[in-house]
Amino acid sequence: ACVWLAVDAEGNVFFLREYEVQNVVHEVHAQAIKALSPEKVACTWISPDAARRNPLTDDALQQLSAMDIYQRAGIYVLPASNAVNPGISEVARYLRSTLEDNALHPKVLFSKELSGTREGMRSYVFQEHESKRELDAPDKPRKYKDDLVDAVRYALAARPQYQQLFMQEDYGDDPVVAEPPVPGMASVPYYG
Repeated sequence: ACVWLAVDAEGNVFFLREYEVQNVVHEVHAQAIKALSPEKVACTWISPDAARRNPLTDDALQQLSAMDIYQRAGIYVLPASNAVNPGISEVARYLRSTLEDNALHPKVLFSKELSGTREGMRSYVFQEHESKRELDAPDKPRKYKDDLVDAVRYALAARPQYQQLFMQEDYGDDPVVAEPPVPGMASVPYYG
């Protein structure tokens, strides 16, 4: 699963598109993600599990991590934080700011095209404890349709910041206003 986002100068986060395909190898994902990424990319986070190599094999090719495969494809990634509860708190902070129209905190906005992400967020619940022993354990989200939601959590937990990816002297002083990148989104100024 992969989500694309943009951050404006006020720190508001716009989730623009999603990709989720099950049961294919990472090389196929890498090619699909590259094809869906026409914009310049400032940063890409990957699940920390995908950054781990398999130490149980002598074959150098099988020791490649998923992160290595993406980097070989030209997608340079950083391992995301997998601290689940702090990540959920960060997502909640963005959502609260959005709902409360709080000018002091950045907001998060989702394109109407992100149907899988929205479905995953609606079904994101904490699993119920099955035994008395589990009552003392920390709450954990239920593992159901959560890959895109995890991608959102990784991104927001990193507190993405606005970065100007184009040099103004290369394109003049006035930004060009683009058509909305995804139907339903506001126009975003860019230099190009």
